[in-house]
Formats: sequence, structure tokens, C-alpha cells
Amino acid sequence: MTGSGINSVLVIRTVNRADGLTYKCIGENEYGNDERLIKLLVVEVPSRPMNVRVKDAWSRSASIVWSSPFAGNSPITSYIIQYWRKNSNEAGQSAQNHRRQEFTVSGTQTSALLTNLLPALTYEASVIAENQVGRSEPSENIQMTTGEDEPTAAPSDVTVEARGPSTIRVAWKVPPSETWNGKLLGFYIGFRPRGAMNNIDVNQMGGATSGAFSYRTIEYIKGQQVFETFLTNLMKGHEYEVVVKAFNNVGSGPESHLMAVKTFQGDLPASPSLFAHQVTHSSISLRWTYPSRAQSVSNPIKRYVLYYQRQGDDSWLEIGIPVEERIRAPSHNQQQEGTNGQSAGYSISDSGTTSYLLSGLDSGSAYKIYVVAVNQFGSGDPSNMVTTKTEQINGINDSLRASGPHSAEMNVFEMNKQFQLFMVVPVICTIILVVVIVSAVLYCSRRMQTPPAQHVVTSQQPQAQGSTGTWGPDGPMQVGQRYVELDKGGILKNNNLLFTGTQNSDHNSSGHPGGNQGHYPLPYGTMPMNSVVISDQKSWDRQSNAPLKPLVTHIYDSPI
Repeated sequence: MTGSGINSVLVIRTVNRADGLTYKCIGENEYGNDERLIKLLVVEVPSRPMNVRVKDAWSRSASIVWSSPFAGNSPITSYIIQYWRKNSNEAGQSAQNHRRQEFTVSGTQTSALLTNLLPALTYEASVIAENQVGRSEPSENIQMTTGEDEPTAAPSDVTVEARGPSTIRVAWKVPPSETWNGKLLGFYIGFRPRGAMNNIDVNQMGGATSGAFSYRTIEYIKGQQVFETFLTNLMKGHEYEVVVKAFNNVGSGPESHLMAVKTFQGDLPASPSLFAHQVTHSSISLRWTYPSRAQSVSNPIKRYVLYYQRQGDDSWLEIGIPVEERIRAPSHNQQQEGTNGQSAGYSISDSGTTSYLLSGLDSGSAYKIYVVAVNQFGSGDPSNMVTTKTEQINGINDSLRASGPHSAEMNVFEMNKQFQLFMVVPVICTIILVVVIVSAVLYCSRRMQTPPAQHVVTSQQPQAQGSTGTWGPDGPMQVGQRYVELDKGGILKNNNLLFTGTQNSDHNSSGHPGGNQGHYPLPYGTMPMNSVVISDQKSWDRQSNAPLKPLVTHIYDSPI
């Protein structure tokens, strides 16, 4: 309550956009009533822009548009456009500098142009509205891809060299991937004769003129960094200028530095024919022939270069073989030291056939070999490649590897001596063992087939009935082995052996008839042997008229 009236206040503790309405205040007394309308505006940040899209995209710029959002009961003063690089380029490498960038346009605009973009890249962008209260939430992200553009860098490390009277080799490296500006398709190799050459037929120069380049195309191989090509059908002994440039779907990039090269005045050597003649555990004997039609007195071959590589190795080893020194006798081959410290012998015959012994190799290893002829103008085409494997000898390979590459100082003759020892000694031992075994078998077989020798003994004839150790009726009795053989019936098989029993009856003490008839004694029976003498006594051991000397009497058990 004041002097001027009553003050009424309406307080809304939490205000949101729904509270922005028109409020009516009514006053009434005894004289009547009155009212007034009060409009409440809730001022806030704008809503985020809607319908953001890409209108156009070029190689280095793009245009986007959007719809104006709710301003938040306050005029939009500006729009902020944010953009950043999203993914990798066409080279497959991660794009650099992903920092978010932004710029501002007037609040009355609903479009913007993004500039300073890079070709063939994908970007993302969003739009933010701003008023006096603050900034809105960013809009949804949109993607845009810029178009391709010509490469902006030339190939690097370009080298050119003559490879013959009509051939030039060109090599180069791929330019940096960020300068491709799209998908790299290949390279243009331009060449032309150097200087004024108006008096030369254009057809003889491979289509080139003195002012314009003739181009040849080389396709790009993904992942490869170094390329090379050969320009052929050129003129002999002429100087050429060569340039290289990259190209994509849009066009070609800048040219490389101009390179000059001159073709040879003469011809390069032809390709030799190579073959392996003989292989050992540590060496390979090679032979190659050079075509007789390709030999020239004015352009002779200076040397050969032998290239070889062991299976599994990355690098090739080479050995230079001079041609001037001709060695007639293969047994006195000159020892040539290779680039890897291995020694080898070579010989060259008058017929043009070259023999070479590549030694110091590992046993049981496969090798690739080819040879190149060289004259004063350069190296010719390589020969056919020969792939061969050294023989496997146990222990040799490990010993050579353990001693290092310089262990090959042992010549081929010494290696052959070791090889002979490894082969001859086991063979000789095997032969001796076989002879011993065969001899033992024959000896045992002979002993088994030969019957045992019989010893003959004699005994005196008995003088009285019933006496033991008597003589037989015909004189001394011959006796065989102590235990004689029996047949299956139990009868003595040796008829010369006679035993006497009692003669006073028809039956002897054993119950068998015929007391004087030889018979087999009873078990555990005893036989007097007081008159038994050995009949094989020599005549010179006793007197000529002396009787046989009886042996001492012994009694033995005679088993059955």
C-alpha cells in the first residue's frame, strides 16, 4: 500500500519458454473495474540451426546452407561455421592436422562458403547461431568430400642412363602422397632429342621432335615407391632430354628436372648361354658360351660378371671375370676372389666357351646363378638363370658356416680329399666286417658237418674164465671212443668193441645168452680195464719186439 495506490507483484521463480505469455491484471472497487494486459517475453539463446546441407563442393572449397532457427526472443547477430578434416586421403595415409576451424557470417545469412580446403578429402561441418544472450547448440554434423585436383609435386630422384645404342633406362620415386590431390593413376615419361635436329627423320627418333616431348605412360602400382622403365628404339649415339610427371583423373602435375643422356655409339654384348656342368658339396662348375655371330673385333668383351644368390638371402653377390687372361689348362684355373670373399677358378677356351668353378658354397643349399657380358659400352642382357643345389654332406655345411665366409681359402683339391675320407673309410670297414662274418659262418658250418675223430684202444685177451681184463680171441682188442653210439635198439654200433662176460654157462650174468658175444653192459656195471692199452703208440716210442705196455687199471662207471 502506497500513497498512490496498491502495488501488486507477480514473481515466477523458474522461467522457461512456456512462461512467455500475455498476462492480464484486473483492478476493481465499488465504483467499477479496470484491466491491463502485460506481455512477458522470455529471452534465451537461439535454437540450433536446422536443415544444414552441402549445396556444392569443389576441389578446394564447398558451399553449405541452413534454415534460420528460433531466435530466442532476441535477434540473431551471427552464425558460426565450424569444420574439420575427417578421414585419410586416397593414398591410404592418415590425414594430418585435424584441428577444428571456424569462421563467422552475418546473422541475416543462411549460407556460407568454406575455402582453403584440400582436394580429395572428406570434411565435417556444423553451424551455431548467436544472439545477445549467447550461442546455440551446434547443428547436426554434415560431411562433404572435395573433388580431385592435379598433382602439385613432381616425381623425385629421377635418374637416366644409357643401356645400349637405342635404349635408355629411366628411374624415379613417387611424389609425396599429400601432393597427389586424388587417386594417382600413373606417370608420363617425356623424351626428345637435345638441340636442333631438323635434318633427322622424325620416325627415326621414336616420334619425338626437337621442340616437343613424346610421352610414354607407366601405370602406378599401389604401395610401390620406386619405378623404372626403358625407352627403346632411339637413335645410336644421340643425346636425349627426359622428364617425368605424375597424373590422376584430373590431369598431370609439374614436370621433374630436365635430365640429359646420350645413347651408346656401339652395341652392347649379347646374352650368353649358361648351364651347370658339375656340382659338389661346396662348389658348382659352370660353363657359358657367347654367340660367335655377336663377337666383334672393334667391340670385344672386356669381362663377365657372375651373379649368384643363395635361396633365402635378400642380396645378390657378384664376381668379375676378366676375359683378357686366357687359361688353357682347366687343372690350373686361376683363383679369383669374389666380392664376398669366396674363391673360384675360371678358364676360357678359344672356342668362346668359358668354364668357371664357383667354390666356397654351403652344402645342401640351392643357388640362383646368371652371368652378364660387359664391353666398353656397358653390360648386356643377362643370361638364362640357372638354379641348382649343392650336394649334402653331413658336418660340412655346419663347419663352413661356423668358420665364416673367409673359411673358403681351402682349395677344391683339399675339399675332395676330405670327401674321399668320408666315403672310403666307411666302405673299407664294411667290407672287412662282411669278410669276417662270412668266414665265421663257413667255419662253424664245417665243424658241424665233420664227425668227431675215433680213438682206437686195445686190450689183452683174458687167460682164465671169469677173469677181467682178458684178451680177445684174435689178439689185442680195438676199442673206439669211450662212450660209443647206440642204435635205437640199444645194440652197440661199433662191432670192433667186444666185452667178455662169464663163460661157465650159456647165459652171462646179465641174463643174455652167449657169454662170449658182445653186449651192452648193465647200468652202473663196471668193466675191468687193467689190460687196456692204446694201440696208436708209435713204433719208435717202444722197442720193436717189446709187447704193448698195458695201462694202469682203472674202473669207470659206464652210463647207458
